[in-house]
Amino acid sequence: MNRLYNFVRFKLEKKNWYNYYDHVFFSYQTKFLGSLIFRGKKQNAYNLVLKVKEILKVKEQVDPSLVFLVAFLNITPQVNLKPMKMGSSLYGVPMPISETKKITLAVKWLFNIAKSKNKKIDVFLLAELIIASAYKKGDVIKKKMDYYSLAAKNRFLIKKMFL
Repeated sequence: MNRLYNFVRFKLEKKNWYNYYDHVFFSYQTKFLGSLIFRGKKQNAYNLVLKVKEILKVKEQVDPSLVFLVAFLNITPQVNLKPMKMGSSLYGVPMPISETKKITLAVKWLFNIAKSKNKKIDVFLLAELIIASAYKKGDVIKKKMDYYSLAAKNRFLIKKMFL
């Protein structure tokens, strides 16, 4: 994790993007927190986020906010598949998306994979998924790559979309 930490720190120092990444981290964390809220219990969701951060700190021995940010920057997609009907079949046409939609998709993918492994969202499972995503491994990155391969297959439809 030290190599990952040094790489990100070098990027931040080189470009002086501290404020930008603070804003990005805040938007990811608020979306993550909002997705954890169940039956209006925001305090319980906040406690879960704190537990996840504690686990990240123990396992990686680096600032958990940095691990969290790097993981979500690795998860976020750059394109979205907009459905388009041609004949009797439905295709997904790759289209660029806004920052808020990128964050929403990343958090949704993380929680869907966590729920597919267990019925309940487990703190340890979330921490493991975040750590694996920080190293560009795991099921969430596989989901992103499958999404990109589908977008690459259907990129010929971009011209037809605008005709």
